[in-house]
Amino acid sequence: MKKLIVSAISTWLFLRVGGAGADMTCDPGTMPRPGQFQVGLQGAWTCSQYFEDVEARITRGEESYLVAAKDIKVTDDRSFMVGLAYGVSDRFGVYAELGLKDGGTFHFSDWEADGGTWWSNEFDLKSVFAWGLGAKLRVFESREGLGLVLAARYQRYDDRETGDMEYPGPGVSRNDFKADYWQADVAAVVYQKLGPVIPYAGLGYEYAELTIAGRANLGTPYADHIDFGAMNSDDGLNAVVGLGWRPAGGCGVTLQGDFITRTAVALGVNYAF
Repeated sequence: MKKLIVSAISTWLFLRVGGAGADMTCDPGTMPRPGQFQVGLQGAWTCSQYFEDVEARITRGEESYLVAAKDIKVTDDRSFMVGLAYGVSDRFGVYAELGLKDGGTFHFSDWEADGGTWWSNEFDLKSVFAWGLGAKLRVFESREGLGLVLAARYQRYDDRETGDMEYPGPGVSRNDFKADYWQADVAAVVYQKLGPVIPYAGLGYEYAELTIAGRANLGTPYADHIDFGAMNSDDGLNAVVGLGWRPAGGCGVTLQGDFITRTAVALGVNYAF
C-alpha cells in the first residue's frame, strides 16, 4: 500500500511539474534505484538570464503612464540547495529541493522621453528561500551504457526583497520592490556510461516568469509605484552539458553547464542510501 501511494504521488508530480536549469536534474547518474533514497547538496551560479522587453507602469498619485523597459536580465544569481530524491522504479524517480537564492542583480534600460536617451538601471536581489519539485524518466539504456533520460522540474521563490536602484540623473532611488519568480522546464538528455564517469548532453524548453513591483523614490520628494509586470524568459531553448562521476560507496559528484536561455554552472554532490 505504501509503495502504491508513493507511486501515485510521484506520477502526479511528474505530470504537474517541470525543470532543467543549472541543477542536477539532468544528470542520469542521480536517479536512485527502486525504493532507494538519495540526498544531495548543490551550488549553482547563473551568470546571466535574459527576459523579454516589457512596459513598466509608473503611478504617481492619480497619474499613471508606461515606460519601455528593455535589455532586461538577471546576473550573478547564486543558489545553494539541499535535495532528496526517491527511486519509484528502475526507470522513474522524483525529488524535492529547498535552499537559498542569493546575490543576484536585476538590470534594465528604459527610454527617457524628454532627453531621448537610454538610462541603464540596476538593483540587487537579496537572499530568499527557494524550493523545487522534479522528476526523471529513463526512456532506455543499452548494454553499452548509452541511454536517454527525460527530466522535468518546477522551482520558485516569492517576496524577494531588493536593494536600492542605481538611477542616473536624479541619483540613487530608495525603493521597497518585491520580486516573485517561477520556472518550469523539460529536457531530453543523452548520456554514455564510461565506467564511473557519465558524460551527458541535451536540449530542453524552459519557461520562466519574473514579476517585480513596489514603491520607489527617484531622488525627488515624492514616491512612485513602479510595476514591471510579468517578465517572461527571452528564449525558451536551453542546452545542457554535464559530467557525472560515480565512485563506489553510493557517493557521486556532478558538474553541469547551461547555455542559450541562461548561462549557468552548477556543482553538486550526493549520497544514495
